[in-house]
Amino acid sequence: MTRTAVDTPALPAEHPGLPTLALRIAHLARAVARPAVVTLDASTAAAIEGELREPARALARQVIQDCVRA
Repeated sequence: MTRTAVDTPALPAEHPGLPTLALRIAHLARAVARPAVVTLDASTAAAIEGELREPARALARQVIQDCVRA
């Protein structure tokens, strides 16, 4: 299951045992930016593509309907 910000309770700006908010921001500002990479095997890629096929069709239909009505 993928966790999102909605699922995760927020920590207060200052939390015992953690660096201060200012130190955390400074650390992130100095950190080297690295792109995120997700590598999928063929079966996982096909499964995701299959899950997205119908929503893509529905979106295309809605765009066409909106253009016809405009």
